[in-house]
Formats: sequence, structure tokens, C-alpha cells
Amino acid sequence: MVGDVVRIGPNEVVFITPKASEVLEAEVDTKVPDIYDSHTKHLEHFTRTDWLDLGEGEDGINWERDPVKHRQVRKNLSPAFSVQSLNAKEPTLHKHIDYFLERMREFGNKENGIELREVNFFLAINAVTKKFRSLAPLKFLFVPPSILATLPQTLALNHKEVVTRINRRGNTTHLDYFEHLCPPDAPEPNNKQLKHMEIVAGQLLSAGYEPISSQFMCTLIFLIQDTGSYRHLVEEIRNNFKSNYEINTEAVAHLQFLNACLTETLRITVIGAGGLPRISPGAFVDGHYIDKGITVQYGHFAFTRSPHYFHDPDKFRPQRWLPHDHRYWDSAFVNDAREAFHPFSRGPRSCPGKGSAWRQTRVFIAKVLWNFDIERVPGEEVVFDRDFRSYAMWDKPKIRARFRPVEREHH
Repeated sequence: MVGDVVRIGPNEVVFITPKASEVLEAEVDTKVPDIYDSHTKHLEHFTRTDWLDLGEGEDGINWERDPVKHRQVRKNLSPAFSVQSLNAKEPTLHKHIDYFLERMREFGNKENGIELREVNFFLAINAVTKKFRSLAPLKFLFVPPSILATLPQTLALNHKEVVTRINRRGNTTHLDYFEHLCPPDAPEPNNKQLKHMEIVAGQLLSAGYEPISSQFMCTLIFLIQDTGSYRHLVEEIRNNFKSNYEINTEAVAHLQFLNACLTETLRITVIGAGGLPRISPGAFVDGHYIDKGITVQYGHFAFTRSPHYFHDPDKFRPQRWLPHDHRYWDSAFVNDAREAFHPFSRGPRSCPGKGSAWRQTRVFIAKVLWNFDIERVPGEEVVFDRDFRSYAMWDKPKIRARFRPVEREHH
């Protein structure tokens, strides 16, 4: 196998063809969903591998291999990500972002600018409590020794914070996702239940912090290095809102150029550069028969960087995601394989926090660009392929920028 279908190990194959993310044919010649979609009773056809097993019988939601158990955990958490629940949490979202805006008015307009990587950390909305700073174990991933050295302390802190949160159930100052893991009227959890809560809490935090934090920072990096896209987005945001308080999750959801910029950032910085391996049940994938037991995955990062599927793939080009009737649509991108791009994955194991992520990033970028003119400090430049490193999460480079408050006439 060569080209867009590559054997990367004795029993492992990677696809980057769009068809591999669409329809497969099973051994009995019946149509079944793709590698990541559901098959029977909302359970996956290609099951996940053991590459992230914790080895303790509890793998939370992200790493749970058993399709039935995973489905139950996801079902238990689904109310936390419902529209009703997200709407209830919106005041907390604005509180954090408005705090960020206040700090930028105070510190962001210095001549030497401010380090985006530093100010970005405190902004991402923690999924369980504002005090958590933990990451779930990164087993089998190549990460710097400095990160691995912190894992014992991280796990101890995770345990402590979960116990504290359980003791505070029914007496919290704001709504969080943990209320669905341990409702106020729930009995005291036993040791096994507590372990499960610790793992899920850590996974919610790592998923709720790092990817969104990267989206905040990377979108700003790409915009301040692309004056055309920056100008178009500022125009869209400032023409649609007369005040900062008009900006909310519902109002920003339909801003086409904003959505295009965020989607393009997701394309360039797609999470999980190493892919999401699955075990084949014995099926055809895009015309190639994959024997039962072979590990197969869709190489999303390689797919998004392939000139076969995306025009100008190494450049930040939000225009590729615009509807064809938009005034900034560019026909050069007409053949881009947009339908095969799934940054939040798909099927039963798709990211349950997709809706929350979109809400946070849309409101953040809209509020920041409504309130500030952002400019790169001269001499500062980031080249993605040169300056970014992937250790399961993106290690982002340093870059300084100025946040100059927009001056408006008050009537």
C-alpha cells in the first residue's frame, strides 16, 4: 500500500483518503458506517485499541474500550453538554472572558506587548472547577520529561480536588460539569466510583482546557500574521455589534467569517496528529480489505496537509470554509475535501464537548476583536511547521502582541 494508504507497522494501516471517512463495506457485503461512526445500537463497528488503557479497570470516557460501558458513561454525561446546560453556564463564560478583557486593558498595551502563551493559560474555561490544573495521565505518549515528572503530583491533586468537590455537592457557587457526575442527592461514592470520577474529571479538564486554550491562542496568532483575514473578521464583528454586551453565544453562531477562521485554525492545528487507532472487524476501507484484528486509523493531520485534498494546505486560508455566495469566497478552494474534515471526530466517540468548544471560542474571539486592535510586536513571527511541537497536545511557541483598546465615541 502506498500514497494515501500507508502501512506504518506490521499490523497497522493509515488512510488519508476522504472516502475512508465515509462508507465501508463489511465482509457480508452490507453497508456499514466508517471507521469512527456507529454501526449497531449506536455502538462502534471498529473498536478502539488499548493504546490509552490505564490498566486499572477504569478508563473514564475518553479511553474506555468497551463500547457498551463507554456508551453508558457518555449517556450519564450527556446532560452536562445539552443546550439547556450550556445556556445555564453562559454567565460563567462571560465572567471569565470579561475578566480577560479587563486584564488586557491593564497590561496588554505595553510597547513590548504581552506574551500570548502566558496570558492564554488562565482564560480557558475549566470544566469542573476553577481550581483544577490537572491533566490525565499521558500513557504511551512521547512527552517531555518535565511533563512526566509532574504526573505523581498531578494525580494526587486530582484526587484531592475531586474529594473536595464531592463534599461541596449542593453547595457550589456556579454550575459545573461535575454536578452530573455526582448530583447533590447522590450517596457517598465507594472507592471504585471515586476512581471513576477522578478519571472522568481529569479527562474533562484536559479536554476542556488544552484544546480550547490552543484554539484561542492559535486563532489570534494566525490572524495577526494575515492582515487580510484579520481585517475581514474585524469588519464582520464590529458591524454586527454596537456594544460588548450584545455579544453572546447565539448572536455569534451565524458569523460566517468568524466560523471560517475558527475552522481553519482547527484544520491547521488538528488535535490528535497521531490519529485515533481502531481495530478492524474485517472490512473494506475505501476499496482495501483490512483483515480482522488489524489496527486502522484515519490520518487527519496528514489529510489536512495534503495538496490532493486542500488547495494551499500549509497556509491560513479561512476563505476555503465560506459559502459560495459569500463576498470573500475564493473559487481556488472549490475542490477542497471539506466534507471529510471532522476535527471533533464522529460517531459514538465524537467529542461530547463540541458545542461547548464552539461557544467558548466564538464568544472569545468576537469579544476580543470588538474591544481591541491586536498587533504583532515587530520582529515576532511564528511559522507553524517550524515552531510548534506535538506531545499529544500542541507545545505552542512564544509570540508577543499588543492589545490596543478600540476608542469609540460615547453618545
